[in-house]
Amino acid sequence: MANNYAGNSTLLEIPTSFLNWEEATQKCQSLNMKLVSYPLTNRDRAILTIRKLPWFYVDLKRQTDGTYASSNQAMVLPSNYGFKWSPGNPNMGNEVCMGVGGTPMMSFDIACTNKHLYTLFCMV
Repeated sequence: MANNYAGNSTLLEIPTSFLNWEEATQKCQSLNMKLVSYPLTNRDRAILTIRKLPWFYVDLKRQTDGTYASSNQAMVLPSNYGFKWSPGNPNMGNEVCMGVGGTPMMSFDIACTNKHLYTLFCMV
């Protein structure tokens, strides 16, 4: 499924097996694409509600200063940005990568190397 996302980007949902955040990022890069950015607008959140699996990775990692930074864009969000966190998140431990999902859509932090069966969204 392809949609216009984040302004003029094309979003592609890719069927995958179990991947961790780092492998998901590498998979998108191998296709000359980028891991999906965090949905900042209601329109982008609405586009991402149509997916095969309930959860997906986004291109944000918590930095040592507490901000959340994108590895493939100039997006830096403050720790008090207003993420709608899933219960028990953020745990502020070694879980620095971010995923999003559920209904309503919520954010959660995860260890970057733990494998999950999540929807993989890449954008170009």
